[in-house]
Amino acid sequence: MVRIISYSLIFFILSSSIIFAQLDSTSKNILNIKLVKFKPRDIYKIKLIKLFLNKADAKYRISHLNFQITKPREFEEIKTGRLVNVGTFTSTKKYEKALIPIRYPIYRGLIGYRIFIINKSKQNLFNKHTSIQKLKKLVSAQGLSWSDYDILKYNGFNVYQVCYRNIFRMLNLNHGIDFFPRGVYEIFFEMDRYAKQFQNLIIEKHLLIHYPLGMYLYVSPKTPEIAKALNRGLNLSLQDGSLAKLLQGKIIGDYTIKEVLQKAKLKNRKIFNLTNPFLTKETKQLLSTYWINPLK
Repeated sequence: MVRIISYSLIFFILSSSIIFAQLDSTSKNILNIKLVKFKPRDIYKIKLIKLFLNKADAKYRISHLNFQITKPREFEEIKTGRLVNVGTFTSTKKYEKALIPIRYPIYRGLIGYRIFIINKSKQNLFNKHTSIQKLKKLVSAQGLSWSDYDILKYNGFNVYQVCYRNIFRMLNLNHGIDFFPRGVYEIFFEMDRYAKQFQNLIIEKHLLIHYPLGMYLYVSPKTPEIAKALNRGLNLSLQDGSLAKLLQGKIIGDYTIKEVLQKAKLKNRKIFNLTNPFLTKETKQLLSTYWINPLK
């Protein structure tokens, strides 16, 4: 209850109806940032957008949809800029070609470090002697239209594509799925959220999948002025250290990057490095600049 109340309070502060910053009601140069319906896991993303726009000295307002839409629908909406004009997607050719990417991995590439949610009865299937060949024969799951599905399929995994929430139900019932690879930055938030409802789920203890992948902010091609302001703010926040300071705080739920890495114990896990053929040349050039390696 306390967490629900705190999230509600933060949402009210950030975006209860419309967020105004440096807003002159007579100005014609206000950037209208249109986002999907607010979810608690979006708090960090909103802080990031606000940081960049404030650093760029932009006048802006942020509004949210009052109904949920799917990620494929969000993609289509951002292309037109009609209902949504800023969102987050993975760093892949599909999104970078159709939208305007803000080329900074907002989770520092941790989305590509994947540990597993499993049914507690199946831990014996996963240990430090598990081979990549054995892992590929098991059934993994990914959400609809997720880039990870394509990456895992390309690498020869047996992947079942299903609605996000149904994955938890199927795993809990031990029905048709053996493991659900999740980004290390998000898995503990998800387990906190679903543990009471799905009590048969645990985090697998020994294995780790890695492929190079980031999560970018993307802007509608119909609103390049927003992309310009975000990029200017990104560069300024990198220069003055304010972005680094934000990254030291909570990035999802109650967790910081440091905390999720401590809990995940990645260095104690057997790692399987996979190929990601869907990265653009531009993103590959940034891998050594902005992506972190938590195994060092």
